[in-house]
Amino acid sequence: MNKTLYISDLNGTLLNSRAELSGYTAEALNRLIANGLHFSIATARTLATAQKILADLTLRIPLVLMNGVLIYDITRQCYVQVHKFPPETVVAVIDTLRRFETTGFMYELKNEELMTYHASLERKPLCDFVEERIARYYKAFRHTDNFADISPEHIIYFTLLDTQERLRPIHEALVTVMEIFSPFGVDFS
Repeated sequence: MNKTLYISDLNGTLLNSRAELSGYTAEALNRLIANGLHFSIATARTLATAQKILADLTLRIPLVLMNGVLIYDITRQCYVQVHKFPPETVVAVIDTLRRFETTGFMYELKNEELMTYHASLERKPLCDFVEERIARYYKAFRHTDNFADISPEHIIYFTLLDTQERLRPIHEALVTVMEIFSPFGVDFS
């Protein structure tokens, strides 16, 4: 019996240049899965995005989502593993973002519902990110005047979008924050 598990990323691996799963790829994978292939996905994407992209696949093995923060059992339709930030880490990250006068997206998973918060969409990359995900994947975003107004208890992820020049000092500060507060080995590269 073959006990090998095959895991693929999506972007630049399984998807075409339009970030879609081709009919040929879906058909070939479904045939292999039906014949016993153990196959799943590991991606930085959220469940909502991954489900839309993978709708034509008959996956049976849990998905690795948001760079490993979430494991989602596709057959039982529930998260089976969730890595949340400790609340003190969330507070430290928010303080760091405030200190650098930057913002991005903060993700909360509460009662199996993923919510993406944003404080400002003034910068073009942030606005483009939201517009694409609403148009293509029907994702929900919620505005907040201040990330600190959201309880840190269920925060699982942050996304920052900007130039490398602007993000480098934030990265360095966050690495220090994570070394101080986080029980996880976090890599921001």
